[in-house]
Amino acid sequence: HAPPFFTMEVGSLNFDNFVLYRIESLAACWACLRVYLFWRVVHDSVLSRLPKRHTVAAYGQLKLGSALVSKVLLTGPISIMAILSAWFVSLAISAYWFRALEATACQYAYWEDVRCNDDNAEMWKFGGFSNEHFEKVNDLYFWNAIWVAWATSSTIGYGEITPSTHFGRMVCCLLAFLGVTFMAVMTAAFANLIAWTPAQHSALFYLER
Repeated sequence: HAPPFFTMEVGSLNFDNFVLYRIESLAACWACLRVYLFWRVVHDSVLSRLPKRHTVAAYGQLKLGSALVSKVLLTGPISIMAILSAWFVSLAISAYWFRALEATACQYAYWEDVRCNDDNAEMWKFGGFSNEHFEKVNDLYFWNAIWVAWATSSTIGYGEITPSTHFGRMVCCLLAFLGVTFMAVMTAAFANLIAWTPAQHSALFYLER
């Protein structure tokens, strides 16, 4: 986060529309990336359950890193739960980013940038080439941001809430990519769960004889 008692405003043109960000909001978005520290907990937890891991790794020249942990999680009995958990965490973080980056500080109770008095700070154009205008209103309801994240990542995209800033569109692009990736991985994990095991193949062979 930003240092205590410190604030700053960063303004830029979003096509012809003026958007103003507080440094606190941008720093909070950056601080969300610290969620990667939770991966270390999962990493150590998975490796601690592998017996004789150091002996096997040394003998087989196997690196006990994140790649191995990911494969254990994605091919084990908790693969679906692990994928859904990662998906929901990504949705929550992306929704927070979307809400923060779609809001302009010109709509807050206090601001210092005089450009907030301009017409293009309140009345925005649709996209960069349209002459239609709309009144910019910050939507701070988090569940609406969650809905946008879910609709985008699931590739449904109902469109009742659309991004109006460059950063908001970038978050939606990231969500679409993550959604396709998570869906593909979950399909592969589900196919692996319902596949016949060697023991089941042998039992089925004798039952059909």
